[in-house]
Amino acid sequence: ELYVVELRGGRVQRLDAPAGASVLDFRIDPAGRRVVFSADPVRPGGSGLFSAPLDASLPPVRLDLAQREGSEILYFQIAPDGEKVAFLADAYLDLVYELFCAPIDGRQAAVRKNEPLAGDREVRSFEIGADSRRALYVADEDEIDEYELYQVYLELPSHSAPRLR
Repeated sequence: ELYVVELRGGRVQRLDAPAGASVLDFRIDPAGRRVVFSADPVRPGGSGLFSAPLDASLPPVRLDLAQREGSEILYFQIAPDGEKVAFLADAYLDLVYELFCAPIDGRQAAVRKNEPLAGDREVRSFEIGADSRRALYVADEDEIDEYELYQVYLELPSHSAPRLR
């Protein structure tokens, strides 16, 4: 469960996680308006990614794709501008973690930002740039177990954003 209270005092408010879910991790956006959190178990053996206003005025919205039972959120990061959330999830294939990006308010579906990966490949890590427009990530997209650094633009929606190596 996730709760919020103003530092100067006030009532404690619960930011509703899905029924039966435990909050695993959370981050507050740079402007202090929204909280993003991962929760488990949302699906049997899996986890989900959610965003909610810190004032608890609206219920949480789902940010991940929830493509398959058991998919997990490995790591997530809020962009410095507070508008987007990037995350690693095995949305399509078990244990094949890929980079996704979604608007922090959930108004659009998450978009996969790396090239589709075969079952033996993965995105290992990523970092969002200070301008919030790009992310760098490490993956073995081209050769198995040969990890290289890639750059993607985080515009939404976009499956065709140029990918630079």
